[in-house]
Amino acid sequence: MGVLTAQHRLLLAALATAAMTLLQWPLAAAACAVATMVQAWLLAGDDLWAGLRRRMVSLRLPLWLVAVLFVLALLALLSSNTVVRSWGDAALKQLNAHETLLSDLSQLAIALLALVVTLRQFSIERVIIKELNLITQAQLVDNFIQGVSEMISDGDGFLEDWPLERMLAEGRLSAMFGAVDAAARARVLRFLSHANLLAPLQRDQRVGRPMLDGKGLYVIDRLNGIPVVQLRQLLVGADLANTDLVGVDFNGADLSGVDFRGANLRGVNFAGANLSGANLDGANLDGVSLFWGSGEAVTPAGSGEPLDLELGRGTGAILHRTRFSGAKHLSPLNRSYVNRWSSGEFQPALPRGPRSSAPA
Repeated sequence: MGVLTAQHRLLLAALATAAMTLLQWPLAAAACAVATMVQAWLLAGDDLWAGLRRRMVSLRLPLWLVAVLFVLALLALLSSNTVVRSWGDAALKQLNAHETLLSDLSQLAIALLALVVTLRQFSIERVIIKELNLITQAQLVDNFIQGVSEMISDGDGFLEDWPLERMLAEGRLSAMFGAVDAAARARVLRFLSHANLLAPLQRDQRVGRPMLDGKGLYVIDRLNGIPVVQLRQLLVGADLANTDLVGVDFNGADLSGVDFRGANLRGVNFAGANLSGANLDGANLDGVSLFWGSGEAVTPAGSGEPLDLELGRGTGAILHRTRFSGAKHLSPLNRSYVNRWSSGEFQPALPRGPRSSAPA
């Protein structure tokens, strides 16, 4: 069977209109009549009336135009009082017969509409709440940065961190970390590290003021220095996955159980830190420091040996049950340290290959 053309569809719609009218199905007849008119309009396009004039002049009427004229004549017939009354009676009988069904369908439609509106409103509210949370977290971070900056600096712009000020700064950091997400924590850590507030600073032997090196910078003392802010156990079990932690100096912090998956850890200092149970799967470890010194005699922190920054004794990160699957850009010295000192059920699966850069 061939595909029906537009003319054939128009003829079928007109015949269906006539059949529904004879069967006294007014609703179906009206629907078929509308379909017939729509099909005729689509067939003729915008030039319907111009085409009619041309066809009338030529007196060569096509089949689809005959069908349209038939439908118009049928509708004119139905406009008489008798037919209209019979249509009304038939429609009323059908409506009465299906009153319960129509009522149930209308209630179902209203319920579905209410459900759609509720779901849409819930989706919009979720987006708004998420945006408000991000704005609130940004304000918390900005207030923390401003508060700490004002607390530890004197009127001349020098660092002045008395013991009480250091304790208050750590307390504010702990409270703020509990109210923000991973990205906000990473932003605060970058600020503290790049401002040298996490690095151990050399102090004078009288009042404990940080010492300058004569070039406008504060002297970092890895053996006896005291940082402005100590992370201690603040990050134990924290979620820092997929965050930007470039250049952060963790300075021997307890990072056990921290999730570093997919994080950018380029240039991070893990020397002396406790990475037990930490997850570094897929993290960027380019230029990280897992220990100090040359690596010839390096041992993990907490081994009981005195710190030796040249040979690396007692300066290495603790790698008990630390995951390194898929870790990227790890230097040969760091890879050797991981293979030697990692322990537990999570053995490292590190990519092999030469690296040209050594750890800082």
